[in-house]
Amino acid sequence: MNSRGKNMSQSTRKVGFYSIDFQNNGAIVAFNENQFELFLNNLMSIANIDRKISIDDNKFYFLDSCNISTENGIKFFKCIFKSAKIHHRPMLINESNLNERDNPKEYTEGECEKTHVIFKVSNNSIIAVAEERRLGVSFYRMFNYLKSMLDYLGLAPRGTMNYKISIQDNFMDELNNLSSVSKITLYKNIEYSGSEFLNFAASDIENLDKEIIEFRAKRRRSIKSITQEMCNGIIGINQSVRNIKIDGSDENGKRILDLCNFKKTASFNTEINSETGVVNSEHIFSRLQEQIMDM
Repeated sequence: MNSRGKNMSQSTRKVGFYSIDFQNNGAIVAFNENQFELFLNNLMSIANIDRKISIDDNKFYFLDSCNISTENGIKFFKCIFKSAKIHHRPMLINESNLNERDNPKEYTEGECEKTHVIFKVSNNSIIAVAEERRLGVSFYRMFNYLKSMLDYLGLAPRGTMNYKISIQDNFMDELNNLSSVSKITLYKNIEYSGSEFLNFAASDIENLDKEIIEFRAKRRRSIKSITQEMCNGIIGINQSVRNIKIDGSDENGKRILDLCNFKKTASFNTEINSETGVVNSEHIFSRLQEQIMDM
């Protein structure tokens, strides 16, 4: 067995597909890979402690590394975000004998979680394929991180920065096949700067999971045309919307469309260290690059 395969096992990883662009008065702002490379090089040149962002009093994350390579004339930006939850150190318990002992980590230490993402720039957009990990950094967090650091370094292009979640092609077909729509539910991300409608403090917002906004049709009416227009306008350009659920009917009766079920994802096996459970970064980046090639 070669050294790379030693102590390695296989694990399934799920990834999501995204893009980021900049818009000014409705027009796409020119953005190229040289600008993105300049930004990442400037970001990685500052101390890692200055690259850290705290989510709340118990969590933090930062861009730990970014390797840039060029293949077939395309630049790939392979980045690792690290995150941790602190102020939590319960007793450790041994599976074989159920003996417990004190947790040796310090109060400000947490398990280091790695989240891998690969970027490329195409047609004025930043294209991304990112790991989907419950314990890692979500792409929404990555987006906010990049946005914050672009502003911090004074390198943000003119206009508004938006991200798009890639959706399966058949979502709009399924929506169009509904004969009527009775309700639309928008699940919005909670922003730490306060709600769009209410001036919540950051400490209060941390206790909230999401904002929910409902649009209901009048009795015996349909809001299908509004739904179609809303989905065309929201999907991909409004980063504050986490999910959309649509209550409607088709020829078979009542039906609910959940946008999360139509999110474009992929799964593949990758190498992990069987002793630590940590993924092999070199191997997962090779798989991520395969996924982003045709985007």
